[in-house]
Amino acid sequence: MNKRSLNTKLIVLAVLAVFVLTASLALAKDNKVKLTLSWKGIPLPACTLKIDNKKANTDITGTAEFNLDPGKYKVEVLIGGAKVATKNLNIKEGKAIYKVKL
Repeated sequence: MNKRSLNTKLIVLAVLAVFVLTASLALAKDNKVKLTLSWKGIPLPACTLKIDNKKANTDITGTAEFNLDPGKYKVEVLIGGAKVATKNLNIKEGKAIYKVKL
């Protein structure tokens, strides 16, 4: 195998590797959404947010993360295990941070 043939094969392999990596990243899109729960402007930590079958607890800043596709959802707010509110949420493509106000 001559040097030119080897270089050509390496270039073809590199192009294929870039194509496969790009396709993999496109298929594994990240739909992370951050919801910040507050009451009268005060963040609410240690609460549970429930969307469909998914639950997440709010951190000290009142924020919880979900993986959600764009669309309309109902967010249930639980404090101490008791449901205290249900809010509507419209997830839009390209927007990752939402506020949920009680």
